[in-house]
Amino acid sequence: MNKRSARALAKARVKTLSDAEKLIKSGVIVNDVLSFVDENGIKSVFVYKSSDDEVQTNAIIDGLFERGVKVYIPKISGDLMRLSVISKKSKFVRNIFGIFETTDDGEDFFDAELNIVPLVAFDKTLTRLGHGKGYYDRYLEKATGRILALAYDCQEIDEIDSETHDVKMQLVITESGRKGG
Repeated sequence: MNKRSARALAKARVKTLSDAEKLIKSGVIVNDVLSFVDENGIKSVFVYKSSDDEVQTNAIIDGLFERGVKVYIPKISGDLMRLSVISKKSKFVRNIFGIFETTDDGEDFFDAELNIVPLVAFDKTLTRLGHGKGYYDRYLEKATGRILALAYDCQEIDEIDSETHDVKMQLVITESGRKGG
């Protein structure tokens, strides 16, 4: 399926989920992510601050803080995505895309042990389809840690057309479990 059609289909499917369903599904995903962190002894994680239609990440971030994990979130700088270290006291603002980020400048850092990324859709080969701006693909080309995406089951599409710059996920966690390895 072409990217435009896949995005439209996945977004329409997510829109059918009630807030309560998203909250329940997100809770299951959060528990699995934190178990994954514990199982692998992960000490540094890059994660996004979620929007309303994404798997909710605030509980993941809180769980990472409780475990003493160093947490980074994205900061858009021109056509690049940089990382900002956050703490429980960090202040957040919405950027030009409506995404939460910190007020500091961020840094060019690619060595988080785990990179947790959002997506609009994915397929059985773990091709990730984002919003189409390419920020995550450019970042992930240089990232050294594992790449994990969070999604609802309804965001899985049979097949998504991919391009050479599209970075495949190593693992996708949904409410029904882990896909990939």
